[in-house]
Amino acid sequence: MTNQSPGNDLEEWKEINANIRHWETLLFGITKDFLSVIAFAFGAAGAALVWPGVQWELRRYAITVFLCAAIAIATCAVIALLSLRSYLKGFYSRRSEIKTFRLREHVGGSGWTVTSLMLVFFVLILGSLILLIAVPEKLRPTLANAQLQGADLSLVEGLVQFDFERACGDANSKLPPGISLAACK
Repeated sequence: MTNQSPGNDLEEWKEINANIRHWETLLFGITKDFLSVIAFAFGAAGAALVWPGVQWELRRYAITVFLCAAIAIATCAVIALLSLRSYLKGFYSRRSEIKTFRLREHVGGSGWTVTSLMLVFFVLILGSLILLIAVPEKLRPTLANAQLQGADLSLVEGLVQFDFERACGDANSKLPPGISLAACK
């Protein structure tokens, strides 16, 4: 390091701090945007899960697409955070090199912000993977094992034929249009 006057160190310190504030603000803005898009993907997967009147295979496909999108977006977020952390390290190390002027002493344990944010995205990736594994191949029918002798379900909306799989009824059972029901034994 070349010998500089304390005034030059102060100006360089101020410039470094301004750059750090700028890039840290950008870091938090990017993180917020990534989290918003991931939250949307999780919400869309949840909406697909309860999508009335749609076959389970199509719902499962939509859930898979949205959860895979969440994984991809979280992975991009980690890559962006790694890049920004690397860039910020240059500012942090230069600031620590300025020894003639100190605004504050080094705080032990600092510098974990970016690592903590990356941990959030790793947890989101892991959670998405767990949800992908947990989505069953076939959804259990809503009325499985129900005995519907004499039941009047003719005005119930949102039920599909799949909901009546493994259910049974009799001639007095009233069902929504287009739905059939096995006879109870």
